[in-house]
Amino acid sequence: MDITGIEFDLAEWHLPQLEMDLSAIQGQGVFTLNTINTGEVVFRFGGRLYPSEARFDRSKVQAGTAVGLSDSVIIAQPTSVPKDLSDFINHSCESNLGMRDAITLVAKRPISPGSEVTADYAYWETEGAYRMNSQCKCGFSECRGVISGSDWRRPEGRQDLLLWASPFVRRRVMALDRAL
Repeated sequence: MDITGIEFDLAEWHLPQLEMDLSAIQGQGVFTLNTINTGEVVFRFGGRLYPSEARFDRSKVQAGTAVGLSDSVIIAQPTSVPKDLSDFINHSCESNLGMRDAITLVAKRPISPGSEVTADYAYWETEGAYRMNSQCKCGFSECRGVISGSDWRRPEGRQDLLLWASPFVRRRVMALDRAL
């Protein structure tokens, strides 16, 4: 799909009860003021559609905002606009958010007031060159440590990916499983 020259902007959306605060995981994170119920929509990623090769073009795309929609298309924030709240979701190897579709994050389980909302970046990140800026500090007993764009390929955690990853990642996982 050639999307060169197409300017399609989608507004980010999030529950109004979310706020940014200091995180024990990394820098700033997103926290809920009220209970979030299982299955409740928490975020919808926004941004502009770009060809996937634009992911690392800092003249077009803000670092850390790209989400793969297919092998050839990402949605990301252009450099001309500030980051939105979804860009401050920290990674956790035992996240409380999962993907309902390509751009929608939902609660995997109830999330208590004051809790940080987190997502496993493997749910949407498939770019092999991607590396999280720092070692993961999620505190999960089975923490992966180094988070990369190849984590979706790991044999452990396959069921979690098939349940909670974006459709794009699920298709990749199923194709990989068929090839094994």
